[in-house]
Amino acid sequence: GLVTVAAVIGWRVYARFQDRSSLWFACLLAFAGYLIRIHEFLLVLAIAFPLLPWQAIRRQRSMQIAFALLAGAITFAAILDHWAYSGPEWKTCKALHKAIPSISDSGGAQYIKQRPDILARHGYSLNDMELIDSKFYMDPALADPKILTAMSAELGPLFKQKGRIQLGFEAFKGLATSMLLPLVLAGIFLLGILFRRSVALAWGILLSALFVIGIVFRPGVFHVNFPLVSLLLVAPLAFGPVKGIRRWMALVVLFAACIGNAYVLVPQSEFSKRVMERAQRIITLRDGRI
Repeated sequence: GLVTVAAVIGWRVYARFQDRSSLWFACLLAFAGYLIRIHEFLLVLAIAFPLLPWQAIRRQRSMQIAFALLAGAITFAAILDHWAYSGPEWKTCKALHKAIPSISDSGGAQYIKQRPDILARHGYSLNDMELIDSKFYMDPALADPKILTAMSAELGPLFKQKGRIQLGFEAFKGLATSMLLPLVLAGIFLLGILFRRSVALAWGILLSALFVIGIVFRPGVFHVNFPLVSLLLVAPLAFGPVKGIRRWMALVVLFAACIGNAYVLVPQSEFSKRVMERAQRIITLRDGRI
């Protein structure tokens, strides 16, 4: 996600300064973002849609050529990926990957556990669904894609299940976590100081996307939200020079965001360090006994 955000910024830099190295490097970053995680790549581009330099894309041949080559590279990578996984040895794995998202990744297992009739018809117990929900796929008799797909079909679409609309609203709470709140507040303040309708529209798309993701998938996923918030934090600064009092106000907001982030991250870093040290001591003790 962050790689794709950097690509969007690179395209804005080219549109403003006509630096071709920024254009081609941004396209390389976008291609890398696609290869790393296609869904996050598409989500970032959807949020960034109003922020892209559309006038430059329409008028400048260099941008059109760069985007055409990027589209060609992505198409070639998609075809190559499809060919690489088209062998019979990948059949079960691909079927399982199609069945799992609606069961364990999106909370479907929680609803199936409330339907003993579905479990009974397919010979599953509550403990079996607990294992699937905990991503235990080692037992082929348990992680059977045909059975999981059939149970999911009997349950019906997740967005129609009770409480899914509430999950859509709970997705907004993901923006208020300690890790994201300083960035969110800074982004909102910068939008107020350096107001752009395109940035406000991007915020609207973000909130709509989070609501839909909460209903259809799962809300409040940090690694999904962080690149999106980072994009909207820098977006007000990407449309031209900031001068006068607004420049100083923007600097104060960014400095406050840095302080807020440090206040959250430094204790977490220390905690992670202690956890790693404890794990290393346990491993050392076990090796000593062996």
